[in-house]
Amino acid sequence: MASKPTIVIVPGSFSPALFYELFITQLNDAGYPDVHFVEYPSIGRKDPAPAATMLDDAAAIHKAVESLADEGRDILLIAHSYGGIPASESIRGLAKSQREADGKNGGIIRVLYATAIVPAVGESSSDIMSGDSVPPYLKINGDYMWLEPIENAQLNFSDLPYEEGFKWAKKAEEHSTISFTGALTYPGYKDVPVSYMYCEIDKTVPPEMQQRFIQTIERDSGNSVDIHKVKTGHFAFLSQPDIVIQVVRKICGETV
Repeated sequence: MASKPTIVIVPGSFSPALFYELFITQLNDAGYPDVHFVEYPSIGRKDPAPAATMLDDAAAIHKAVESLADEGRDILLIAHSYGGIPASESIRGLAKSQREADGKNGGIIRVLYATAIVPAVGESSSDIMSGDSVPPYLKINGDYMWLEPIENAQLNFSDLPYEEGFKWAKKAEEHSTISFTGALTYPGYKDVPVSYMYCEIDKTVPPEMQQRFIQTIERDSGNSVDIHKVKTGHFAFLSQPDIVIQVVRKICGETV
């Protein structure tokens, strides 16, 4: 990349903005001042509004990215965990190459999936997590789901000391149940170069599942995935933000 891009972060499920604040601060300190966070509608109870769908999330991401692209910005889209699905869906028409063909400036120049769920067209998060893949600490109460904090700390925040992980686990938001049933309709990963941060000790999206997603992207896009293997758990943005920043810097062409 010739110059440093605008970075747009798409969070994982149940994950409020505060989970990414340390990473964003350190990213700014590393010389990336133009960082944006998408707060999409499936995270957190929004009564009396109905629980948001995956397509609602994708629309929110699309709107945020399109606004930045219309300002002529080149964008690195970073999608974490569940965020990989609505982020992929949102890319339709936003790739820099597509916008240039339409006489527009700006657009997505690359997507970085960070231990993200990246399904084939027609698959949903629920499909992928069916059977033994459904975490026992995920509790469903009608239109919303929540995570039992003890196991959330042990799995999602597994490479933090337990007490610290438990502190963060208790801050997780409720999440729309219906959003997990939303199937991908558009494989946006075919439109842009793709990098994947492969978290080798992730207990939530285990390595074999991450490998499956990489294979899906390569099969359905016809392009190779730029893979960055790191020894982190599921929430490296909190536990080891310096490692995630190294991945970003490499993607952006810096010598690390």
